[in-house]
Amino acid sequence: MPRRPIEEYQVGWVCALPKELTAARAMLDEEHEPYSSQVPHDNNSYVLGRIHGHNVVMACLPAGVYGTVSAATVASNMRRTFTGIRFGLMVGIGGGIPNPDQGIDIRLGDVVVSHPDGTHSGVVQYDLRKNLGDGVFELKGVLPSPPTLLLTALANLQSRHTMHGNHILESLSAVLERFPSLADQGFVHPGPETDVLFCGNVNGHKDGSHCTHCRDGIVDRRPRGDRRPKVHYGIIASGNELMKNVVERDRLGQEFGAKCVEMEAAGLMIDFPCIVVRGICDYADSHKNDKWQEYAAITATGFTKELLSTVKTAEVTNVEQATEATKHNRGLNLYDAPDMGDDLFFGRQTEIQQMESTLQPQSDTLGTSRKVLVLGGMGGIGKTQLAISYAKRHRTSYTSVFWLDATTELSLKTSLRNVALRALSPNTISELGDERTLSAVSNWLSEYDNTRWLLIFDNYDAPEQYSVRKYLPPVAHGSVIITTRQPDRVIRDHKVRVRSLSNEKDSLRILGTRSNRDDVDSDLDALRLAQRLDGHPLALATAGAFLNQSSVSFGQYLERYKARWKVIDSMEELPDYPSRTLYSTWDLSFTRIEQENPRAAELLRFLAYLDHRDIWFELLHRGRGENQPAWFTEVAGDAFMFEDAMRTLTRYCLVETRHQSGSYSLHPCVHDWTLNALNHEIDTMQYWLAFDCVARNIGTGNFYDLSLIRFQRFTGHAKRLIHDRFHIAACQQSLIRSRLVPMANLAELLAQRVQYDAAEQMYSWVLAGYEKAVGVAHTGTLCITNNLGIVYYDQGKLGKAENLFMRVLAGKEKALGMSHTSTLDTVANLGIVYLAQGKLAKAETMYMRALVGTEKALGMDHRSTLDAVHSLGSLYHIQGRLSEAETMLIRTVAGKEKSLGMNHISTLNAVNDLARVYRDQSKLVEAENMHFRVLAGYEQALGLDAILALEIRIDIGTIYCLQGELAKAEKVYHDVVSGLRRVLGPNHIHTIEALNNLANLYCEQGKPAEAEPLYDQALRGITETFGEDHYRVSGVVNNRGLLNAEQGNSDVALKLYLEARDGFQRSLGPEHFHTQMVCYNLQQLESAEVHTGATVISSTGATNNVNKPRRRWYYD
Repeated sequence: MPRRPIEEYQVGWVCALPKELTAARAMLDEEHEPYSSQVPHDNNSYVLGRIHGHNVVMACLPAGVYGTVSAATVASNMRRTFTGIRFGLMVGIGGGIPNPDQGIDIRLGDVVVSHPDGTHSGVVQYDLRKNLGDGVFELKGVLPSPPTLLLTALANLQSRHTMHGNHILESLSAVLERFPSLADQGFVHPGPETDVLFCGNVNGHKDGSHCTHCRDGIVDRRPRGDRRPKVHYGIIASGNELMKNVVERDRLGQEFGAKCVEMEAAGLMIDFPCIVVRGICDYADSHKNDKWQEYAAITATGFTKELLSTVKTAEVTNVEQATEATKHNRGLNLYDAPDMGDDLFFGRQTEIQQMESTLQPQSDTLGTSRKVLVLGGMGGIGKTQLAISYAKRHRTSYTSVFWLDATTELSLKTSLRNVALRALSPNTISELGDERTLSAVSNWLSEYDNTRWLLIFDNYDAPEQYSVRKYLPPVAHGSVIITTRQPDRVIRDHKVRVRSLSNEKDSLRILGTRSNRDDVDSDLDALRLAQRLDGHPLALATAGAFLNQSSVSFGQYLERYKARWKVIDSMEELPDYPSRTLYSTWDLSFTRIEQENPRAAELLRFLAYLDHRDIWFELLHRGRGENQPAWFTEVAGDAFMFEDAMRTLTRYCLVETRHQSGSYSLHPCVHDWTLNALNHEIDTMQYWLAFDCVARNIGTGNFYDLSLIRFQRFTGHAKRLIHDRFHIAACQQSLIRSRLVPMANLAELLAQRVQYDAAEQMYSWVLAGYEKAVGVAHTGTLCITNNLGIVYYDQGKLGKAENLFMRVLAGKEKALGMSHTSTLDTVANLGIVYLAQGKLAKAETMYMRALVGTEKALGMDHRSTLDAVHSLGSLYHIQGRLSEAETMLIRTVAGKEKSLGMNHISTLNAVNDLARVYRDQSKLVEAENMHFRVLAGYEQALGLDAILALEIRIDIGTIYCLQGELAKAEKVYHDVVSGLRRVLGPNHIHTIEALNNLANLYCEQGKPAEAEPLYDQALRGITETFGEDHYRVSGVVNNRGLLNAEQGNSDVALKLYLEARDGFQRSLGPEHFHTQMVCYNLQQLESAEVHTGATVISSTGATNNVNKPRRRWYYD
């Protein structure tokens, strides 16, 4: 048939799938010729025709492109081309939400029609909900109701159906008579036997209990008398993802009263006044049923044709045109905004929810107030991306969204002129000048019925140059987002501070997506890189883009980044971060700070020489001295000057306030920039100024107490001083010589705070300074050498430690004499190394010499004497001389409690070693109580992550294992291993040894597969550190033997047991309890082989009926 004039097509019909369009097309009473042209940028393909006197235009979504956004685009283009459209119809298939308990008996092939229920308009976009917890959600955003004419027609049709039934089958019969081939294509009833409703009582089936809702997982429903589809009126739930989850489906039914779920309707409702009609093709669960799709599509079109028969054509003409009803709808206008793909945005759920609570239009407040939100944060932190993602996610909540470039007033005016091109007619624009055009845009936004717009003023970073407020429409409606680096200068509005991504998984997803590399989640170097960049989006995106263009690994990139921060400065701009790179993004802010507050700019440059965390006034104040820069004298001398400078830096979001500690911090990436950009050439005087600030806060009278928690906040600053970039400045001997004692104190601070590598570096500098100043043999030099030896011991570098102690001992014996207390200190240190090396006889000789010497020189109760007693008691414990060990350690504890106090660290160390003796004497309750006393003392004095606080938990975990409290032991061991990896690193010997105990636990739990690789790792690490003849090696070998015995590998177990026994005999002797433990294991193995089935080897180290010694070696 010939086509009608374009303005006479008054009904718009939208389908999502080609099969839906086929069903709709078949319902046409007559089909018209298509138009040869349509408005620019309208890519729809139309089908024209007539149904019951209504001229109808039909369009289908692009093949494979579904969801609310695609539907909205198709509808928008249809309205622009066919300006006479009065209302729309969204017709197709959907998933049913039956609820037999509530009498909602929805079957496949039935039809669900959107209908307001007093709360909702007929369609809810369920994926715009805020999770309030406990399964409670708050709907964000409101969709408008369908046209009154359609609602009236629905009421009339519903009444008719109640009296006479629907005529869907009659329409289907007529279609099949006209187009018989449709039957072959599936547009017929598939048969009731294929309509199966699976039970949604997931929890009832999980616990194995009897389900009252079903029989063998299938809901038993009474057969219907005929095949006539039923029509259900109510809420249709719409979202952007295909629903295949029965629990979520039923939640939609309970929360909204929804009867159907689909993917497109919410995209039409706001821009296209319409009714949604869905034929039910499945039940939106994991049991997809494609057999019903064609039939469901044609039942939906059959109902829609009947609906149009009740709508009078003359009444349609009186309805306001859709273009007029949606005259303010301009859609999502991000043409000039940074190009950000949806797949590049991750995380930010908390910020999105904050934005929703402020910006989203609500049904009860629509048009009564303007909503303004300020997104504040440093450059590159992702403010623009967050604003754009919000706009895309919530586009259906607004009739128009416009992005505006607010970098300068000129760029903002240019953006507003682009808004005019979208909002105003060409004739209006041509008649107005620039200023009048801006006023016309403001007037358009101010129209009383134009209330659902969103303006994004992006990059408003220079509020001192112009006020953005004069460009806000002077009305109490609409929504505004302002992004800025100076949120505190955009006053009186809701603010969201945008900070680094807090979830490491989001950082890894950015790295993985940008680099186009797989297995990022399991790449430890990728995790280290993500942690180093600390969730900064631009830094992560830049790293990912670099890796995408390079063959280097994540680990190689991280090392290059550390060594040469500007390695990424050569990268081109990213499309979603235009006009900026990681190197340049803060330069503009710094330039403005220099102009506004020169003292703040100098302070920011100086902060490169300190740690990025925990910067407070007293840190600088105590560093004051002579011949210092004027700016430092002012800032460090006056707390108000310091706060004024910090307020400036905070206002530009380069520094953050830490209210709890009363200090400030910088993001690690900003800190890197201050060093590599603001201090391209290292300033030696600035370096030593930072050194003095830290050293003078430590003082010189706290050498033995630097592990206490009150010194923790200085650790990062001391560690910063050994940064590679500072090496030349730090080695200026003329400046070191006057600071040797303070530098030694900082080195000892690092050692006691378990920063061993940093302590080694700083002690090496101090040692070089002493050697140059006073010579190699000077006692001061020897003391520093001794301290460096202790650091080597703590690092597990026992050979280096032994060599240094031997050198120091020879020097002190020559300079001070054999019996001098300083000489005896080194004797004791050498004994500690021998003990760690398993050279127990040598260790005992050294300990006895230290004890006899200190008792003679200092007395029985002196701290040094008690330290020697303590060392000897620990040695006796390792030698298996438990009674002697107990005696020595009781003496130590009593003496130290008297002289140092109950909670002194040295006292607690002795208590802990005594508890270990009690454990090996099977006094588990006493041992446990003492360990917990020590833990409380360590945590109070040193902090939760102190190495001593972590290692005491190993002892507690061992007690739990021996008591059979395996669940408690597992939690403790996992926490310890995680903490040791974090504090010491995964390859430190203490971390590796802790894996042995965790493997023991897995064996006790019957998890040999988890235990075996941990034993292998522990054995390898202990052997590399201590040598294959060390008793700890024998301990792990015994544990591997028991693992094989429990698995029935007797031959392997025997070989390992013999190796462990011989090793223990050589290092500890035949009577040691560890040696006896292995001998007992051998007896059990032989017994199990001789009396097969008579004896069962227990994982707790005993046969079934006899209480025997424990069978596994535990590290402590």
